Amino acid sequence: MKTLYIGSRIEALIILELFLKSNDLEAPMIYTPINSRIQIDRKNNNLIYYDRKNKNETLKKLSDILIQNSFDLVISVGFNFLIPKEILDDNINTVFINSHPHLLPKWKGNNAIKESVLEGETEYGCTVHYIDEKMDNGPIISQEKIKVHNSEQHLIYKFLFEFVEPITIYNALKSLNNV
Repeated sequence: MKTLYIGSRIEALIILELFLKSNDLEAPMIYTPINSRIQIDRKNNNLIYYDRKNKNETLKKLSDILIQNSFDLVISVGFNFLIPKEILDDNINTVFINSHPHLLPKWKGNNAIKESVLEGETEYGCTVHYIDEKMDNGPIISQEKIKVHNSEQHLIYKFLFEFVEPITIYNALKSLNNV
C-alpha cells in the first residue's frame, strides 16, 4: 500500500509508520508544514514541505505529488486546508481519509475542541472518516470516545493527540486493511 501522509501531528505519523511496518508495507511519503514537529524531529530527505499560510501553493503542490505518484491511501492529520473536489476526482483510485480530533458529526471544523470546551462538553474523542469536498463530512471509518470532566483545554489537546487519535487511526487502518 503506497501511502501519503499530509499534516503536522507526529504522534499520528508514528502510528501510521508502525502500522505500515508491522504489515510489511512501504513507509509513507510525508507532506508536512514548514516548522512542524515532524520537520523538527525528522531531518531526512523523505519530507516534502508546505507553507500553512499559502493555500494555493500548498494545494497545487499536493496535486503535483498525487499526479507524480500512484497512492493507494492519503491520510490527512492536522492538514489545515480542505482538499478540493477536483483533486479528489482526479485521484479516484486513491482512498482519502482524515483524522479529526473530535466527535463527528457533532463537532466539525478547526476549532471544534475550543468551542466544545467553551460549551462545557464532557465527551471528547477522535474520528477518522473518508474525505469528500465538505468539511469533516465523509462517512466515518473509526471513532473513539472518552469522558473528560473539569480539565484544562491544553490537557484535552494533549490527551487527544497523544493517545486517542493514534488509537483511532490504528483502528481505521486495520479496518481499511481488511477491506
